[in-house]
Amino acid sequence: MVFTASLILCSFCPSTSRGEGTTEEEFKGSSEKFQSGIASWLKCKKQEILESYLPYATASDVKLHEFLYIDSDYKPKEKPPFGGFAISFIIYWKSAEVTDGYLKILAIYDDSLKSFSKIEVTTTNGRLNENSGKGIENILGEMMK
Repeated sequence: MVFTASLILCSFCPSTSRGEGTTEEEFKGSSEKFQSGIASWLKCKKQEILESYLPYATASDVKLHEFLYIDSDYKPKEKPPFGGFAISFIIYWKSAEVTDGYLKILAIYDDSLKSFSKIEVTTTNGRLNENSGKGIENILGEMMK
């Protein structure tokens, strides 16, 4: 399985198979750049992502909490080739009723499907309803074009 996705805001991602001349340091640098690109993209899209869950809230910040490369069985993997990646991020928000809101999301990108195979809210202090998360696949899918 070859990990080929690229980010809109970070058009460089780590190679899935280190070719001749690619050092461990170069791979680590490209991985850090890829993660930084994801974090930047989340900052740009934090309000749009939040509105898909809590339309009455205003996003104040977002933090990329965790990033892991995974294999095709969704287990963490440190060296290429990769089957995708998993991220968890926290959006901090406020509303008329809540001044210290948070929404933590886990998202798993499966490179063989070229899409996110799992997106779920793991914790929040907001009130979600049956329409919460509607359209989130499309929003996060924009990241991996």
